[in-house]
Amino acid sequence: LRRHIPKLSPQQTFFILMKGFIGIAMLLFPNGYYNAGWLFGTCSILVISGLVMFSMNQLLSVSDSVAGSYSSLGEKSLGKFGKIFCDIAL
Repeated sequence: LRRHIPKLSPQQTFFILMKGFIGIAMLLFPNGYYNAGWLFGTCSILVISGLVMFSMNQLLSVSDSVAGSYSSLGEKSLGKFGKIFCDIAL
């Protein structure tokens, strides 16, 4: 028997994905911070946060000049390998 399964709206999809990612991070973060120590943990968080912000800004600036999806962006920057890699990664 096949039942009709309603599709999620974009907002519902966003919240489910965020719940999954943030939930896992909240469970793993304290143990990782404890194992790293307060100095290295704090420095690592600052460096990684800076890299994430830089990457997001770069992605936004490139997406303004190159129309399309992540796959087309990967193809324009790295060729066929970039397109395949983006498709697999996402």
